[in-house]
Parts: sequence; C-alpha cells; structure tokens
Amino acid sequence: MIGNIYFQIAGVLYIALFIWVFFLKRKKDTVENNILITIVGTTMLSLICDVLNTYCIINYTRDNFLSHIITKCNLSLILIFGYLITLYIYILSFNKTERISKDKKNILHKFINKTKYIIIAIVLLTLALPIKVDILNGAIYATGTCVSYIYIVVTILILSCITRYINRKKEIKYNKKKIILVLITLTICTLLIEITYPELLIINLIKVFIPIYIYFTIDNPDMEVIDELKEARIMVESINAEKSDVLLNISHNIRTPLNTIIGFSESLMEEKISKEAKEDVKYIMKASHNLLDIVNSLLDENAEALQKLKIKEEEYDIEKLLKQITIYTQDKIKSNKVEFKYNITNKIPKTLYGDKLRVKQIILNLINNAIEYTEEGYIELNVDGILKGNIYRLIITVEDTGKGISSDKINRIFYLKDKNANNKELSINTEGSNLIMTKKLVELMNGRITVNSEENEGSKFTVIIDQKLSAKPLKIEKTINDKEVINNVSNPINIDGKKILIVDDNEMNLKVATRLLKPYNITTTEVTSGLECINKINDKNEYDLIFLDDMMPGMSGIETLERLKKKTSFNTPVIALTANATSGMKQKYIDKGFDDYIAKPIDRKELKRVLNKFLSERNK
Repeated sequence: MIGNIYFQIAGVLYIALFIWVFFLKRKKDTVENNILITIVGTTMLSLICDVLNTYCIINYTRDNFLSHIITKCNLSLILIFGYLITLYIYILSFNKTERISKDKKNILHKFINKTKYIIIAIVLLTLALPIKVDILNGAIYATGTCVSYIYIVVTILILSCITRYINRKKEIKYNKKKIILVLITLTICTLLIEITYPELLIINLIKVFIPIYIYFTIDNPDMEVIDELKEARIMVESINAEKSDVLLNISHNIRTPLNTIIGFSESLMEEKISKEAKEDVKYIMKASHNLLDIVNSLLDENAEALQKLKIKEEEYDIEKLLKQITIYTQDKIKSNKVEFKYNITNKIPKTLYGDKLRVKQIILNLINNAIEYTEEGYIELNVDGILKGNIYRLIITVEDTGKGISSDKINRIFYLKDKNANNKELSINTEGSNLIMTKKLVELMNGRITVNSEENEGSKFTVIIDQKLSAKPLKIEKTINDKEVINNVSNPINIDGKKILIVDDNEMNLKVATRLLKPYNITTTEVTSGLECINKINDKNEYDLIFLDDMMPGMSGIETLERLKKKTSFNTPVIALTANATSGMKQKYIDKGFDDYIAKPIDRKELKRVLNKFLSERNK
C-alpha cells in the first residue's frame, strides 16, 4: 500500500507539471481546448482522491466512512472523465467546415444541455449505491453494485462514441480518425482490464496518459502552428499554381491574335504594295514583336517566382538589338526637356551568343526607370566591351539626370520592394521596370550590376555581362522589309507536292499557317478539332506532316496524339504548334511524343527548319 500511494503521488506531481507546461503556452480559445482543460482538472482531482483514499486506509480501517465517500467521489470523477472524453470525440467528428463555424459552440451547448441532467442523475446515483473497498497484494480497489453500475455507464459511453464514429467516418479527417480510434481502443482495453483484474489499477495510468496524448497530438500549440504552416504552404502552392494557370491563359490568349497579326504582316511584305504601306506594315510588325517581348517577360516573372527561370542561349545580332532599343527609347521619350543620347562602340562584334531577350529586358528596364524619373536633362545609354578570348564582356551603362537616390537608400534598391515607401525617392518603377527583377536577371547570367547616384542629381547604372562569341557568322538581315531576305526565308527548300494536315480550333490560326506555307507549293488540309484529325487518319488520308495545336476544347493535342499513337500503322511526324510557350515547353511536348515544337506566333525560320528537317528530300 505504501508503494501504491507513492505511485499515486507521482501521478499527481506529473499532472501538476503538465498543467504548468499547458498554461505556460499561449492557447487559442477553442471548444477543444476548453474541454481539454476540464479533462486535465478532472484527472488531477481524481488522482488527489486516490491519494487521500489510500492515506485514510493506511491510517484507519479500509471500511471507514471517509474512505467510502472519497472512493465514491473518485468514481464520480471517473464517470465525468469518461463523459468528457466522449464529448471530445464528438467534437473531433466535426468536419473542417463545421469545426471552424460560428455555430459549433451552439451545437456543443445544445448537446451538453441535453445530456447534463442525465450525467448529474448518474453521478447522484453513483453516490447513493453501495460500495466495498478491498485490498489485494497491497493494491486498494473498489467493488460492489456501484462499481458494476460504473462499468455499465462507461460501456454505454463507448458504444455512443463508436456509433458517432461510424456515422461520421467519411467527414472526419484521416489524422483525427486515428486519434478517435486510439481513444476508443484505450477506453475499451481499460474497461476490460478493470473488470478482469481490478487490483492492477490501470485506470490511474490511463487517466494520466489520455490528456497528455490529446495535448501532443491535437491541442499542442506548437503542433497547431505546424498545422497552420502546412495549410499556409498548401495555400501558397495553390495560389502559385492558379497564378501560373492564369498567366498561361493570358499568354495563350495574347499569342493567338499575335500569330495572326505577325503572320499576315510578314505575308503582306511579299505582296506588291506601296512603299508607304510597307512602312506601315513594318511598324505593325515592330509593335507586335514588342508586345510579344512583354508577354515573354510576364511569363518570365512567373517562372522566376516558381524558381524555374532559365537562360535560353542563341546567336543574335547585337547591333540590331541595340538599334531596336534606341528607336523604342526615342519613341517613348515625349518630353522636349529630356534628351536621349547613346554611344555604342564600333568594336562590338556583330554576332554574339547568349540570351538576347534577357539582355534586351535588362537594358529596357534600366531605360524605363530613367524615363520614369527624369523630368529634364538627358538619358544616356553607353555600350562598350572587352574581348577576352572567346568571351565578349558587355559593359552597359544607363545614366540620367533624374531624381537620384539618397545615400541611405541606395544599398536597398535591389532588395526593397515596399509599396508604402516613396517610390519616387527610391527611383523604382514597380509597375514597369523592376530593378529587383533586373538584378536577378543579371545574376542569372553570372553578371553584376552597380549603381552610383546622388539625390536630385541623377543616377548611373552599370551592368557587366559576359557573352560568348558566335562560332559562326550570323546571317544578318538588312531590314525588316527587305524582299530578298523574305524570299530567302520562304523558299530555301524544295518540298513541292507534300501534304500537311493543320489542326487548330482557331480559324485565324489555320489561315495564318496556310498563308505561311503557301510559298512552299504544298497541299494543306485544315481541321478544327482533335476528333476531326483522328477521323482524317482513320479515313486512310495520308499526310507527310501534321501540325497539331494542344490547347483545344474537347480533346487536347496531347490526347489526340496519344490516340493516334495507338494505331500501329501511324508513323506521320507530328509537330506541336501551340501558344503554350513558357520555358521548358519544347521538352515537355517532345517527352509527350511530339516530334518537334513550334511556338506561336509562328517564326518563319522555325517553320523553315521544321519543314527542312521532316520534308526535304535531302534529309530523307
């Protein structure tokens, strides 16, 4: 018995320590927490009753009146403990929407109001029924009618929990299901052991274990924070996925009409039209390509947010790129008080190998920033470089006489993006050019960017980027409306008489593709859905090449290709012709089974490359 009381005192001290830790942590005012607090309090009172009862029996007789009263109080507390566990399981069985609703407390109060009088009556009956205290192997335990009555009530509570679980099984979250099953299983095992071996006093261990188990699996504030972080991460990932989908749809919706504008504009350049009309077409094409660059930049910002931004290296005409930038800047500066000056070294190689879109985007970002905050004076672009072996180091500076940047903010302009800050002072245009994005692009190209500035005097940004020298000279186009160049692009190969099937749900895209293929003297067939494409193949129509759009209603291009590939006799090359032009898309479509990929708007050189690859007799 002495060892028994030590075990009970240890239980009281352990629960006291747990209560101290429990209230030390900041908790939410939730129904679950309130029930757990009541469970912990009930456990403490029950353990204290055990200690007092053992003390009375050690110092007095086992059948003394005080011992009987304390034992009955303890049994009543055990009943209340079982009722609270049932109530807790009832709360856990709510689904997530119900658990966070404002009506949850009302639902709980109605449940308590319906059952509280029954529990009070059960407790009073417990106090009235006869009880006997026995001692076996030094262990003190109760027997008699009162104890049998307690077993019956606990059995009813267990059955009600099982019924609740079965009825709400589909609505309960998986982790909550495990906890409910553990609580029910522990209660059943404890009841069976108490009935069979009452002297083991397993109930004392379970009374201590259950509140601690609940705390560390559900109501631990740290666990709640972890759950909230997980939910926040899932929400952010969902938002990013939605953002990506929206931008892809924007890209597709913009590229589709651009495909028509650029395609027909290039075709018009081949027609016999007046010089003035050709100049107008040239400006239409220039504006279209500028808009295409904006779309690509928009997708790049999304890719950067998803850590997927990549460098796409290719040969490009640096002189032509810089000329486009200077013309764009001259057109954009509308103020007579601001002069645009540029100085481009004549030592720069005509052809470089690198990411021309990124280089153009970096320079335009800096120029746009200067335009935004320069009201008078000048904006100057200087491009110089140093040749080191096979590397040409581009040194680009953009200088202005604008607002300038104060010394205490100059170190933060590439990192700080505070919407509440005075952007005019920081010289950051968050709507157009983005200095933060510019720095990331420069670093992505293994370059560096620096700034020198004085407030109210102006700023000077310097960018240093290494570009490779082209392995072979790039064939330079003279002008955008040079007929010789267009004819050279249009008719470099002989594929007369070849048959091509074009599949696209947009009639304008079909007309553009047909018009761009016209100079090659081939036969084209146009259909507007994947199902029509499959029907054409099933009807024994033979084609040398298929251009297949992906983003079509009903049946996508990928689904169409999968069904075509199931035909053992099908061996026609299929080219993905799509406005889905984000980074990595070409590899994605090739992995899906396409033979090649062309992005919209259709680039005539890419079109020529594909035709030459799959249809030219010399490549057979």
